[in-house]
Amino acid sequence: QPNMGYEVNTVLVDGSPVNTGNSYTFTNVQEDHSIAVTFSSITSTTYTITATSGVNGTISPSGNVVVNEGSSQTFTFQPNMGYEVDSILVDGSYMGSDTTYTFIDVQENHSIHVTFTMITNVPSFDEETQVIIYPNPVNDYLTIVLPDNVDQAVFSLHDLQGKKMIYMVVRNQDTINVANLVSGIYVYNIHMYGKKIRIKSGKIIIE
Repeated sequence: QPNMGYEVNTVLVDGSPVNTGNSYTFTNVQEDHSIAVTFSSITSTTYTITATSGVNGTISPSGNVVVNEGSSQTFTFQPNMGYEVDSILVDGSYMGSDTTYTFIDVQENHSIHVTFTMITNVPSFDEETQVIIYPNPVNDYLTIVLPDNVDQAVFSLHDLQGKKMIYMVVRNQDTINVANLVSGIYVYNIHMYGKKIRIKSGKIIIE
């Protein structure tokens, strides 16, 4: 029985190698025999996703991201204040302008590049009408307070590896259940509903 991360390498029966998999059976034994087995570590295949971004925003994770064969990898795009995602290029092909992109069942190397553009016609929010999100740190429920001139918004929450944990439409004074999430630091974004206008972003500590 190989340990986790190992596999059978060779099986020697009476000093001779045999192809037997993970078991071997002696039948009609009439004399002494010997059996020896060796194990080797399993070599997993990995691929590299090269993640880059243009100016006025970031991509997370970034650089050369190593991914195991068959696994998935999510990338999150964070525009600077006053900017929004312009285009996502995956292996040179346009893939829209969302705030995240996920590679599924990776079987080869890839590249991803995101660009950002300035937001036009941004509504103004003074200090008294800014979005409020509390409590922070939080144990169970977050409350979202929207400005008077915003009827509803889109709330998204990602972990520090870029995995999307929550994505939902919220209204003023809505509560969000985070009790089932693992304790740690998360990144949130709040956009105007139906538009790519980011009205608040930051970090939340879940205890």
